[in-house]
This record gives sequence, structure tokens and C-alpha cells, in this order.
Amino acid sequence: MYSSLQTVIAWTSDTFGIPASTYPQAETPRPFAVVNRTGGACEYPHDYPRVTVQFWTDSDAEGEEAAFALARTVRDGLMAADGRINAVSPAELTQLGFIDGGGFVWQASFELATNIYENQH
Repeated sequence: MYSSLQTVIAWTSDTFGIPASTYPQAETPRPFAVVNRTGGACEYPHDYPRVTVQFWTDSDAEGEEAAFALARTVRDGLMAADGRINAVSPAELTQLGFIDGGGFVWQASFELATNIYENQH
């Protein structure tokens, strides 16, 4: 079964050289990324997920830099990483600010257009 979420998690981890998962891991030192699907339509054989990537970092500047780097690379990077991804929208960036326990969070949100045919690889 195809998972665009797992594709974005793997791409984020590989591209930025940091751990990425769907929720903050208790023992993971910053920086790390949290990737979630926050909406989007699904009409088989296509799926249009809205995805968020949050960068949890030690400084606001580090989070901003990661968010900008994602905005510059997400379209071409994800489309090259997975042939099922047909389009990636420009990223919308949000500064979520200081978090409990220290650290900062910046978020990048974008939409994908994907094929989810059962027999496609």
C-alpha cells in the first residue's frame, strides 16, 4: 500500500539529515522534524494530501533556515523521490515559536497531487 506520508517522512530525514516521524520522540535531541497529514481530498485513483513538516530546533534562526530550505527544495525533491507524486504546491511557512521545555518550531505546509493506483510501483 502506498503512503505519501511515509514518502515525505523519508525525504525529510534524508534531505535534512535529521530524524523525522509523525510525532515528537521523547528522547530525540533537536533538531528533528514532525510530519503530518493535515487534510486534503482523496478521490481514487488520486490523492491530494495537505502535509505539514515541523522543524523542532534549538534556535528560531535554525528553524527558519530549515523551513526556507524546505520551501526551496520540496517540489523537485519529492517529485524526484517518488514517481507517484505528480505535483507539489509552494510551501506556506509559519513560525510557531517557543515551545515548552525549550526550543523553537517552524512549520512548512504544502499540498501534493499523487497517484494511488494499486498496481503502480
